Amino acid sequence: MSVLKRTLHTIDSINEYIGQGASYIIIAATLFLVYEVVMRYVFNAPTIWAHEMTQFVYGAHFILAGAYGILHRTHVNVDVLYNKFSPRAKAFTDVFTSVFLFLLCYALLVIGWQMGWESFMRMEKSPSIWNPPVYPIKLLVPIEGFLLSLQAIAKFIRDLSIAVSGKELN
Repeated sequence: MSVLKRTLHTIDSINEYIGQGASYIIIAATLFLVYEVVMRYVFNAPTIWAHEMTQFVYGAHFILAGAYGILHRTHVNVDVLYNKFSPRAKAFTDVFTSVFLFLLCYALLVIGWQMGWESFMRMEKSPSIWNPPVYPIKLLVPIEGFLLSLQAIAKFIRDLSIAVSGKELN
């Protein structure tokens, strides 16, 4: 196996592992929400933390699943046209539109890092009554930007290979 193929496989494996791990986070979000509903409507004792904790956990889930989505090509396409394309035409389209993906990665890395670092330096907390720290969630944004960048590069290399040679690079 060539160095390029091993590198692509490593990137895929990392994002597969993180994506599958992130899928279990949704269980925690569901449990927090169910707890809040039971406390509120069965015991008439709503919590001050469960709803916000659900938002934090779901936010982490959403952030960490982005590269997994790129890996499995689950993001939105204009399927009416795209599905009619040959594999090579799809690859050309993906190479062309990857510019937008790389812009997103740049924003997540640069702006996400600035926001996350500033939040960490201030030890930013939520303005709610519960007042939990929000910087851990904000620091996930540049981490996902990095993971998404790696997966975007891997996807770009594969798409370029199909566009140029007509063959998949596995």
